[in-house]
Amino acid sequence: MKSIQTYILISLLLGTAFTSCRTQKTLQGDVPFVMGAATSQEWIGGREESGTGISVVVPISAISKNVSFQDMYFRGQIVQVSTDREGEGLTVQGNFKKVPKEQGLFTPEDPKREMGGQQPPLSGKAAQDFPFDLTFHEAVLSYIVKNRMKYVKISGIKEKAVLIYSTKPKN
Repeated sequence: MKSIQTYILISLLLGTAFTSCRTQKTLQGDVPFVMGAATSQEWIGGREESGTGISVVVPISAISKNVSFQDMYFRGQIVQVSTDREGEGLTVQGNFKKVPKEQGLFTPEDPKREMGGQQPPLSGKAAQDFPFDLTFHEAVLSYIVKNRMKYVKISGIKEKAVLIYSTKPKN
């Protein structure tokens, strides 16, 4: 009887060890660059088909040459980032486009959405693929250094005023 209990205990421990060995996305404390104060800014297109979204901008300085920025994780969404040179450093930007509002007023799948006045969700990869637990003013930036993917958390993202684009075409 004791050998059966031992066998069950060992198999449970080994099963737990093997299931917890899946790839974890761990956040780095020491990064090969210096991040400035990150900002987010909601934007609204001048025409209905332009849509709406949020841009998150992170100034970077003192960067190593072998760093390549990849994705940004923000408010449950993941997007590929773009980089622009700016003086001695650069800026990393993630553009999160919001999903258009549904037509009509009644949504039987989720009636709270109609009444709550909630913003439409951002577009990007599915929420179940989101690997981080972040607050409203936090994001994660992924980067590659020495052929290894690494992640750094960005905290205290300041919100700028909403940017509303004009509906008039430029001449």
